[in-house]
Amino acid sequence: MSAVRALARPAAVPVRGLPGLRTALLLLALLVPVASATWAFAEYAAARERERGDAHLGTMLRSAQEEYDDVVAAARARAARLAARAAVQRALARRRTVLRGVPGVALVPRAHPEPAAPATAKVVRGDRTLGYVVVGVALDAALVRRLHEASAARAADRVVIARAGTRLARLTPAAVDLRFGGRDYRAAAAPLARGADAPRVVALLEKSTVDEAAVEVRRRIFGVGAGTVFAVALLAYGFAPLIARNRTALRQRAQAARVLSQLADGVFEVDRDGLVTFWNPAATTITGIPADDVLGQPAHEAVPGWQAIHDLVPVAAHPGEPGGTRSDAVLVEHDGRERWLSMSAVAADGSVVYAFHDLTEKHRLEEMRSELVATVSHELRTPLAAVYGAALTLGRGAELEAAVQAQLVGVISDQAARLARIVDEVLLASQVTAGRLHVKDDAFDVSAVVASVADDARSRAPTGLRIESEATEPVDAAGDPERARQVIENLVDNAVKYSPDGGTVRIAVDADDRAVRVFVSDEGLGIPEAEQELVFEKFYRLDPQMNRGVGGTGLGLYIARELAEQMGGRVDVTSTPGMGSTFVLELRRPSVHGSVG
Repeated sequence: MSAVRALARPAAVPVRGLPGLRTALLLLALLVPVASATWAFAEYAAARERERGDAHLGTMLRSAQEEYDDVVAAARARAARLAARAAVQRALARRRTVLRGVPGVALVPRAHPEPAAPATAKVVRGDRTLGYVVVGVALDAALVRRLHEASAARAADRVVIARAGTRLARLTPAAVDLRFGGRDYRAAAAPLARGADAPRVVALLEKSTVDEAAVEVRRRIFGVGAGTVFAVALLAYGFAPLIARNRTALRQRAQAARVLSQLADGVFEVDRDGLVTFWNPAATTITGIPADDVLGQPAHEAVPGWQAIHDLVPVAAHPGEPGGTRSDAVLVEHDGRERWLSMSAVAADGSVVYAFHDLTEKHRLEEMRSELVATVSHELRTPLAAVYGAALTLGRGAELEAAVQAQLVGVISDQAARLARIVDEVLLASQVTAGRLHVKDDAFDVSAVVASVADDARSRAPTGLRIESEATEPVDAAGDPERARQVIENLVDNAVKYSPDGGTVRIAVDADDRAVRVFVSDEGLGIPEAEQELVFEKFYRLDPQMNRGVGGTGLGLYIARELAEQMGGRVDVTSTPGMGSTFVLELRRPSVHGSVG
C-alpha cells in the first residue's frame, strides 16, 4: 500500500541549486530549438513576402489586360456605330479610305481583304458588303498611362507596352528578375491580342520594394524570436529549481506506477469527482476491462459492481488505520463473468485508491470442496446404509434361509464394490488433477476393450436397457489400454445412468489412417446445448437434485476427458435434449505421433 500512497501523493524532496554547467546545458537545450524555429519561420515569412510580390505582379497584368480589353471593346462599338451611318456607306461606295473630320478611323473598300485590326466593323447595304470601318487603338503614352492607372500599380511600379521583336516582348506571365531603365524589377508580360506579333503589356514591380518588405518581415520575426529566447532563458533560470523538484516528483510517481504495474493485485484510483484516474495492468487482467474503457470515466458507469464496492469497502485515511482492512469478498460481474474480489481502500489528496486481489479461484475451490463433501457423503450414504442394514440383519443371529443369507451377502458385496468404485473415482480424479497419473503409450486392440466393457455393462444393466456393441473387427490404437478401458467404461456408465427410461446404448468403433473413434450413444435424457461443455467439469451433474433418480459423483466425464487428453486424444459430445447423446472418444493410430487434432 505504500506504493499506492506514492502514486497518490509523491513525497517532497529538497532540491539544491543547479550547478553552472548543468544550468548552461539546460538553457542551451531550450534556446537551440527556439532559435532554429525563429530562423526557419523568418525565412518562411520572407519567402511568403516575395510570393505576395509576385501575386501583386500577376494582379497588375490581369488588370492591365482587362483595361485594354475595355478600350478595344469601346473601339469596336464605335466602329459598329460608324458602319451604320449613311455617310460612311456613301464614302465606301465612292472607294474613299478616310472620313473627313473623323480622325483615327480608316475605311477599307470591299475590293480589299478584311483587315485584322481588333476594332473592325463590316459595312453592308442591303445584301451587298461595301467594305469595312477600322477604328484604331493607338499604343501611345495615353494608353500606357490608362493601363498603369487601372493596374493598381504602386508609385515605383511601371506598366509598359512592348512591341514584337523587343527584349520585353520575350517575357511571359512567369515572374523574372529584370534590369530595365537602370533599375532592377520583377517583371512579367502578357499578350494584348492573338498572334505571335501581338504587342505585350509588361508589368514591372521594383525589386527593392519587395526585398525591403522581406527584410522588414525577417527583422520583426528575429526581434520577436530574440525576445522569446531571452524570456525562455529567464524563465528557465528562475524555474530551474521548480523543474528539478517536479522532475523528482514525476520520477517518484513514475516509479510508483512501475511498481503498481508489476503488482499481482489490481489497483485503481477514483478522484473527488468520481472519475477513474488510474487503472493498472493487473486490474485489467483480473476484471477483463481494458484501461482505455475506464480511464476518465465515472466510476459508477465504468467499474462493475461499483455500488457494492462503495458500500462495502471501508476507506482508511492512512494505510494501516482501523477501517482500512480488507473487506470480505465482493462479487463483481462483467460480460457474464463473476469475480470475487477482496478489497481495501485508502484516501489520498482527495482521491481514493483501491487495491484488490482475485479470490475467485479460492472461492471456487471452497465451493468445490463443499460440493465434494456433499456429493461424496450423499453417494456413500446409500451403499453404507445397505451394507449396514444387511450386516445388522445377519448379526442378529436369527434363523435365516440360505437364500436370504446369500442375498444379504450379495448386497454387502455389491455395495462394498460400489463403495470401492466411489473411492477409486475420487482418488483417480485427485491423481489426474495433480498430474501424478502415469499413462502408457502402447498399441492395443480397441475392439477387444469395447467388447469387454460391453459384456460387463450388460451384466449390470437395469431391466429395459439394452447394451449393443458393433465392434467386431480388430482395430489398433495408441495409448494405455487400462486407461482407455476406464474412459469407455465411464462413457458407458454415463449413458446407462442418464437412460432412466430404458432404451438402447450402442458402442461402435470407426477408424481411418489417422485416428480411431469410439462412439457411445444412448436414447436418454440428452444434454442442453449450454451444458454440453460443463458436463466435463468436476462434480457437475445434469440432475443434481436427483429428480430423475440419477446419482453419481460428477467425476466420470471429467476423468474420461482428462485421461483421453493424456493419451493424446480427446472426448467430445453431441446431444439433443430428450433424444439422447453421443460421446466420441478419439485416439491416435499407432503410426501417428503427437496429439490428435
